[in-house]
Amino acid sequence: MGLTLSKIYKNDIGTVIRIDMLNDITTATTETLYYKKPSGATGQWTPSISGTNYYEYQSIAGDFDEVGTYLVQPYLEIGDFEGYGDTVQFTVLDQFE
Repeated sequence: MGLTLSKIYKNDIGTVIRIDMLNDITTATTETLYYKKPSGATGQWTPSISGTNYYEYQSIAGDFDEVGTYLVQPYLEIGDFEGYGDTVQFTVLDQFE
């Protein structure tokens, strides 16, 4: 799995997180991105499917409210498979970094 995005800054809104799931996921019935913020706080975002094999999520207010390393792990249910993909990470920067 891979992650495609540009630099992310604290409190950015509209940043797109794009994760290559490496397989056709167009028939998935459940799509979730679980995240862990630098403070250890956890939660989930609901991505959309882009093309045949990408998860995409567009950030909203409050998503990137901490500076540091975020961990994101995709989850999906498709056919007989229910499970997690590889964890990816990215860094949210403070202004002027």
